[in-house]
Amino acid sequence: MSDDLRNAVLKSGQSRFYNQVHWARQYLVWEGLVESGQRGVWSLTPKGRNAKLTATEAQQLALPPKEIRGLFGAMDGGAEKGILLTTSTFSIHARAEAERPGAAPIELVDGLKLFDMFKKYELGLRPRIVYDVDHSSM
Repeated sequence: MSDDLRNAVLKSGQSRFYNQVHWARQYLVWEGLVESGQRGVWSLTPKGRNAKLTATEAQQLALPPKEIRGLFGAMDGGAEKGILLTTSTFSIHARAEAERPGAAPIELVDGLKLFDMFKKYELGLRPRIVYDVDHSSM
C-alpha cells in the first residue's frame, strides 16, 4: 500500500486507513465472525473459525445491516433529505405532513428506537457496568 493511501485523511481528520479497518472489523462482528469484545482485540468466533467465504461473499460482508444503511449517508453529509429525531413516536399528523406531496424530503426517526439500534449493533457505544450502593443493607 502506498504512503499516500495509508496517510489519507477524512474530513473529520481521522486516518482513512484506520477508519476502513475499523469498519471492516465491525462488519465481521455484525456477521458473527469476530467477537465484539475488547477494543483492539480481534478474536474469531466459532462461526468465524469455520467460515469459508468466496471473494464475492466477503465483499457482501462490507454492507452494514439494512436498518442502518441510510444513516451512513446522513452522517457523512451525503444525505439527500433531512432527518428529524424525537425521543418518542411521531404523531399521525407529523407523519402525514412529512409524506405529503411537495413537502421537504425528511425522514422521521424515533430517537429511542435509533438508540436501541445503535445498542444492538454496538455502533458508537461501549457497554459498561454501573453499581449503585444499597444503603439499606448497611
